[in-house]
This record gives sequence, structure tokens and C-alpha cells, in this order.
Amino acid sequence: MKLILICFISFLILSCNDNTTSVENLKYTKGSKVEFGSLTIDDINDLVLLGKVWGFLKYHHPAVASGKYNWDYELFKILPDYLEAGNTSSRNELLVDWISDLGNIPACNHCYESSKFSFLLADHSWLDASNVSKKLSKNLHFIYSNRNQKEHYYIKQVPDIGNPEFLNEDAYKSFQYPDAGYRLLALYRYWNIIEYFFPYKYLNEGNWNDVLKMYISEFVYAKDELQYEMTVVKLLGEVHDSHAQLNFADKLDNYLGNNFAPIKLKYVEGQIVVYQLEKGFNHSLSLGDVITHINGRPIKDIISERKVLSPGSNDAMRMRMVCSNLLRSKTNELIITLNDKTTKKIILFNWDNYDKKRIINSEKSFKILKGNVGYVTLDRVTDEDVIQIIKDFKNTKGIVIDIRNYPSTFVPYSLGSYFVKKNSPFASLTNFVFNTPGEFRFAQKLSITYGIEEYKEKLVVLVNEETQSQAEFTAMAFRAGQNTTILGSTTAGADGDVSLIQLPGGLSTWMTGSGVYYPDSTKTQRVGIIPNIYVEPTIKGIKQNRDELLEKAISIITNQ
Repeated sequence: MKLILICFISFLILSCNDNTTSVENLKYTKGSKVEFGSLTIDDINDLVLLGKVWGFLKYHHPAVASGKYNWDYELFKILPDYLEAGNTSSRNELLVDWISDLGNIPACNHCYESSKFSFLLADHSWLDASNVSKKLSKNLHFIYSNRNQKEHYYIKQVPDIGNPEFLNEDAYKSFQYPDAGYRLLALYRYWNIIEYFFPYKYLNEGNWNDVLKMYISEFVYAKDELQYEMTVVKLLGEVHDSHAQLNFADKLDNYLGNNFAPIKLKYVEGQIVVYQLEKGFNHSLSLGDVITHINGRPIKDIISERKVLSPGSNDAMRMRMVCSNLLRSKTNELIITLNDKTTKKIILFNWDNYDKKRIINSEKSFKILKGNVGYVTLDRVTDEDVIQIIKDFKNTKGIVIDIRNYPSTFVPYSLGSYFVKKNSPFASLTNFVFNTPGEFRFAQKLSITYGIEEYKEKLVVLVNEETQSQAEFTAMAFRAGQNTTILGSTTAGADGDVSLIQLPGGLSTWMTGSGVYYPDSTKTQRVGIIPNIYVEPTIKGIKQNRDELLEKAISIITNQ
């Protein structure tokens, strides 16, 4: 009996120290307990202030940074009184009391204001805005001047890379359709992560503060799970980052359909064109067919609808995402109308059947083309291939490297060194400053090191909207070569290592976590890798099953 009592007391002590399972917090495991009535403009403005203060304290206050509090639940604790207060002055007082309850902050003798090396700083102008009382402003400035300098419960920097890793962020998977309090939490969490840790926030159109204000009602009043997921996707679109795709959005997936056509579409010459037909399937459509209607609906109407649900860094990426979803459906077939007014039926497959039937390309990643031109596609390249490529391509007239795909192996240095005659800088990186949220500095310049031997002939690198992230970084590395030509069209414009973000409802997304620039600080985000020679496929070329980019690359090498 004595042993049982000791164990029970120990359990209580541990529970009280745990910021999630304490008796006070257990009630929030079933819901936020927050009720929103009709929100006025003043209410929304005050909720904007709450979201900013909540995020500011999360990333700056030493007590919050230590993990002493479940900061999600602390939001739910203050929200009912905050909403009930009814005016900005009373709500300011609640925020002052909230900060006071967190305890005293030890003085920080090595917290600096900013640095001459800073590339980007947080926007703290709101700390002195007209809706922030002098007392609240003073408190917030004091916290910033004495901000956390130790390890952080919610954030760390990935070793040797420098992008942020967001820790202890519950996705609340048990709430498929989170209540209004949890939906507001999703907005606050994402907005503040972008505010303090997104290296490209300064590229966003308009004011990031306006985004918070604009979305409060949309999150609070999302009527069902589908509308909530659609609202999250729209929010992701505000950062213009091709990495910001929504994962595990079941209702959105069901809305778009979980059956797929084994057909790749492409936006060519302002039209939706059949670009690729998967091997292993019977096809009623032909390469180069122009689609004008799907199930009787004009394709332009479907594009307008789907584009809102297709985040991306630029138009090329957004249209890539739109094209990937046009032939999805809940049904097993679609009726396609072509520009010559003929209609054709196409069969769709669920993922399991699709995966079983499709034929995976098992060819080697490299070969020598007619005219003694070496060709490498990076989507299936291996480390062993790189060694063989350098050996086999030594006497070729030129090399084409195809990065209209995602590389299967990281080759910027191993293969890139083959094309430089000296150590050659190719990229500069910015990383966030761990103890000063919102600050970014150029961390390092990256160079391709001259290898054992140099390839002296021409290198042509093929890129398009499929070239994203590591693929763009790889293209930058090859561009450092003395005889390199980048050929193709606008890339996805999302360069840099990614960071995972968990959101209530079991959702997650990614963001570009580190800034990638050319050595002269020219940006790549949203812009992508700009080709030296701009070439896109034509409908005529697709109909003839020609690879016009590859043809152009060969002509450059052979001077034909």
C-alpha cells in the first residue's frame, strides 16, 4: 500500500511538471472550450494583436522557451476572457497580466539589438502601434531586450545546415475537424513561424500583418473539415513558396478525387496539352491533344478553381500543380473534349492499381547519344554512376545534364567538380540567428572544388518547372562551370533545405528553411534558375514525340 501511494504521488508530481498532461490542461485534450460569437472589426484587430503577442512570447520569453507552459493551451486559457473583455484597453490589460503571470525575466547582458551583418530583421514596429498600450509596449520591449538565449522548447537549428526545426508542435490528429479555437491556433502558429523563421518573408506581396487580419474570420468560421483544409491551402499560397504544399488533407483529397489518369498534362502555348502517356496502360488520348473541356466543363473554369488550391512560388509552378490535378476524380472515368470538338473517355485508377500497372524506367541514368554527346538524367543517377560518367564521357563532344526532374542523388559537388577549372563559388546561404528570432545573416558561401580532371567541352543543363529545390541548387552548381549553358524555362523557384510544419487537424506542410542566393546575392526564390537560352516545348513538337529542349542542347554542342 505504501509503495502504491508513493507511485501515485510521483505520478502527480510528474503530471504537474508536464505542460500537456497536468490536471488543468487535460480539459483541452477534448477541445479548446472557446466560443466565438459574431466578430466585429475591433474584435478582429484585437485578435490580430493577441496572435502577435502569443507568437512573440512563444519565441522570446525565457519561461515559454523553456517548455514550462503548454503554449497552445495557454492561448485557450486567455481567449475566453479576452473575447469577453469587449474593448482594446481591457484586452491590453489582460495581456499585461498574462505576461506578469509568466514570472520575472533575468537580465540578459549579451542580447544585442541588431548586427551590421544582418540581412533580414523582424518587424517590431507593431510593438509601438496605436492599439498597444504603453505598459504592454514596455513589457514587450523588455522581453526582447532580455530574450531567451538558451535551448528552446519549440525551435532548434539543424546542425551543419542551419534551417529551423520546429519542435513539440502537436498536430492534434484526433481532431479531424478542429474546433474554432484550434483553427485559430493553426493560423497563429503558421503566421508566427513565417514571421520569424521564413527566410523569404520580405518577398511577399503586401504586408504579412495584413494576412493575419484577413484570415482570422476564415479560420474561425470554417464550416467543415473541407473548408478548413481549403482555407489552410489558401494561407499557404500567401507565402509564394513551392515547398508549401498541404499534406494529409483527406477531405481536400476526396474533393479533388483519389483516382488518377496515367497521363501527364502540361501548360503549353496557353493551352492544356497531353504531354506524356504512362507506359503500361491503354490510352485513348494522343500526345499533343489539346483539352478544352472535362466532363463538359470548360478547362479555363476548372483552372481558375484549382489555381486557388495550388500554392507555388511562381506561375509556372502553380500551373504545374494545376495540371497534376486536372485528371483526378472520385469517378473511374472522365469525358475529355479536345479542341477539334471530339470527345474521348479516359479511365482512372486508384493509387494501388496505378502503381501496379505503371512501368518504371529502369534504364541507366547516362548514355552517349548520336554525335558523341553524353546525356545524363538526374532522376535515377547514383554515386557509382558519377564515377562512370566521368570515365565514359571523357572524350565526348559535349554533355547534356537533364534536371527536368528531382535528383535521386546529391551530385552538385561530386559531378560539379568535373566542369570547373578552379575552385568556383556558386551559392550564398542565409540562416536565421537562433537567439534573435526574425534575424537572418549570410552564413556561408559555397564553392565547387576543382576535381582531379576538368571536362573542357560544352555542358548544357536542361531545366523547367519540374526543376525544384535540390534540382535548382544542382543547376546553380553546374552554372559555375566555365562552359555551361542553362537551357529551358522558368524553374519552380523554391531553393533551400525544407522545414516541416505541423498544424492542427493532423495536417502538415513544408517551407523553404534557408535562403539560397548566387554569390553576388542575386535571389533564386520565386525567380528560379533563369536559363541562358529560353526554350519551351511546342504543341507541334509534342505531337511528333520530339524532345525539343534536348534537340536544341545537342545543336548547341554540335554547332548544327
